[in-house]
Amino acid sequence: MPTPQPAATTEVVRSWLQALPAFELAALERGVLATKSLTVATRLLVEWSGEFAGLRERASQPERFGIEEAARACSLETTWQTDVWGEVEVGG
Repeated sequence: MPTPQPAATTEVVRSWLQALPAFELAALERGVLATKSLTVATRLLVEWSGEFAGLRERASQPERFGIEEAARACSLETTWQTDVWGEVEVGG
């Protein structure tokens, strides 16, 4: 179940989304569909879109956030659950 977010948080996200250029909005949509995560898709968009080059220049992180990092971030909960509970074997 989704966790309700404060109205201010929702408004900031909504405003940011509405201000995105069309290509970035389309890329974000594809990223969310692929990763099932707005946060991971946003990081990929900011990392790789020319629209956000200024943010990258000011960032203190020397590493690029790419597909491998996104895949790890997307599977973080599954990895944690597997570590805690083990894998479920499917009968065949």
